Amino acid sequence: MSLSNLVKNLVRRKYLCALLSLCLSACSQTADSAKYFTKNAAERTLETAINNDDAQGVNTAIAQGADVNTVGKAQLTPLLLSVGSLKLKATKALLEAGADPQMREISGQNAMTVAAEAYGKVPELLEMLLNHGGDPSIRGSDDDPIITNFLTAFDFDAVRYLASKGADINARTNTKRPLVVSYALSGDWDAVWVLLKLGADYNYADEQLNIEGLLNDPDRHAPGSPLWPYKVKVWKFLKEKGVAVAPQLESIVKEKYWQRLVEKGLPRPDLEAEFKTWSKKNPDKL
Repeated sequence: MSLSNLVKNLVRRKYLCALLSLCLSACSQTADSAKYFTKNAAERTLETAINNDDAQGVNTAIAQGADVNTVGKAQLTPLLLSVGSLKLKATKALLEAGADPQMREISGQNAMTVAAEAYGKVPELLEMLLNHGGDPSIRGSDDDPIITNFLTAFDFDAVRYLASKGADINARTNTKRPLVVSYALSGDWDAVWVLLKLGADYNYADEQLNIEGLLNDPDRHAPGSPLWPYKVKVWKFLKEKGVAVAPQLESIVKEKYWQRLVEKGLPRPDLEAEFKTWSKKNPDKL
């Protein structure tokens, strides 16, 4: 993962950790100390049930008149409180009662964006939301689609899962660049390869930044880098598609790399042969 995406991921995680902390703090309240939903007794009962991960209690509160999509303090919704608190039973009950996965709180987060962040710990939350009308292409408060959470964290199984649920793999990031171009720009060739294999468009030749121009830039990873084999995969893929990439693999390696080999008295490697060897050793890589 590139440094820029690492920093971006840390900033996103810092905010969402604060939101999760808020939700978990609510769950530490005693049974009669509802904090966010206090319009009436039914709402207080609903919050208590969520805090206790009590599905029957959720249903009882709704039967008593609690609005499953009520908006409490900080524009928090019952579903967002439940998802942020990692409450599976309460979340399921809320969704079955008609809770809206798309409703946002005051800073722009919603149950979908929080569930995406928590996917590594509790994948069932995002799965439930998607099965109850959650938008797989929804954007976070940073205006990035949630699939970037997984691309930036190199959780490519999650990327494939979200794509299987209909996530737009041709979406643009908050920089207005297509996903494949954005991750090529940051040098994350493994992410680019996954997107291409999923069927992402690669024809952006008319735009200021495009994947072939970034691929042909020799400064974006050299042989020996863990990401080099994926850069080769992308190069081969685009070359076969007739995209205007460099005609020879050696052309996407910066001249300084060859100069260092000469200075050290090392032989010029056969990049094609090395890639074939890597592919045989790593048949299941992406």
